[in-house]
Amino acid sequence: MPAFAWPFSVCALILVLGLVILFQHRDAIGRFIDRTKHIGKAGVTTSDTTAIATQTETKDIAKPSAADDLLRSFDNQLLVEQESLIVNFLNERNILDSKDRERVLTRYLASSYLVNRFEAVYAGIFGSQLQALQMLNQSAAAGLSTAALEGWYNIGVAGHPHLYGNNGENYAFGQWLGYMYRRTLLTMVGNDAHITLFGQEFLKYIIQNSYSLDRTG
Repeated sequence: MPAFAWPFSVCALILVLGLVILFQHRDAIGRFIDRTKHIGKAGVTTSDTTAIATQTETKDIAKPSAADDLLRSFDNQLLVEQESLIVNFLNERNILDSKDRERVLTRYLASSYLVNRFEAVYAGIFGSQLQALQMLNQSAAAGLSTAALEGWYNIGVAGHPHLYGNNGENYAFGQWLGYMYRRTLLTMVGNDAHITLFGQEFLKYIIQNSYSLDRTG
């Protein structure tokens, strides 16, 4: 019996360690067994299909689409509610085809963008600039010289020195003209100013919405 005491104790130790390892890694071993495809002379092979499917699912979860990334930056409850109203509107109008929806929504988006621009310009424009813009619209083909436009600027200075300064030191002619240029209401050709399409549509927007042309400044 003593001859078998040492080998038996070693076997017992190996058995205990094996049970411990099996307990600690039972989930991983179970998944491996599930994926086992073949056991042969070359060893154990696993199911490639399962592995590929798992990798694909992980890839899809890890990398959301570009549309999801963009929409997430605008995600809030009020927008979600508005989206539902838009979808319902399109359904009620029987606009169901994806290409037709894209055309309609693109037009509505462009219109909304222009309205925001018109409102921003109207909030900051002076009355003298509106008068000058109307004169430019009447002379759309020939345009007006900067000297002619300066006459409208001087009217603004005379009527509102608290804004311009007594001699225009607070708001110079270049700033006055530059506002309309930066807002793309007019463009310059040499020393002559010409109203732009945006400027014409801006005036039309004011009239259509019954906004006053008699503004401060």
